[in-house]
Amino acid sequence: MKTNSSQRMLRDDASAQAQFIEPTPSGRRKIATIIVGGIVSSLVIKLWLSPAYFGHIRGLPVCDQLPWLRNTLIVGMLFPLAIALAWAIPTALKMLKFGQSPLPGTVVFVRTQIKRGSTVRWRAYGLLAWSLLALVLPFWGWHLLAHTPFFSPPLKCMAGSVHAGQPSPGGNGHAR
Repeated sequence: MKTNSSQRMLRDDASAQAQFIEPTPSGRRKIATIIVGGIVSSLVIKLWLSPAYFGHIRGLPVCDQLPWLRNTLIVGMLFPLAIALAWAIPTALKMLKFGQSPLPGTVVFVRTQIKRGSTVRWRAYGLLAWSLLALVLPFWGWHLLAHTPFFSPPLKCMAGSVHAGQPSPGGNGHAR
């Protein structure tokens, strides 16, 4: 029983010494601005840019659509790589350096307790592992897709005999 009471005392001492990051009005405005900007950007992409982009691709001949769609897929696969390089890796390295989460100077919306110790180290290692996965998966996916017909158009496309809306010489409208 003595160990349970000593463990409780240690927990009580740790909670008494807990440190917090306090929110500021300017920090809250900054977070709200980022959220509103993200929502507006998402709506612009979804309702205006994406339909215009894919409408342009649909208007091209079938053989000319393939490179556009291929490049769109490659950019989509490389997007997690950009996130890993721009955000997750530097954050994980800073968490290991400072040994705390949230990091010093972080803007918070509500009062947030600063965590230290093994929890922060495991979170940092998890971010590094996710980043490594995000670095490897796009290249693995590109390797898998590189051998599909989507990445190597049929010979008829290279010969220029298949175009959008034009039947092939066989008469049924499908490439052979």
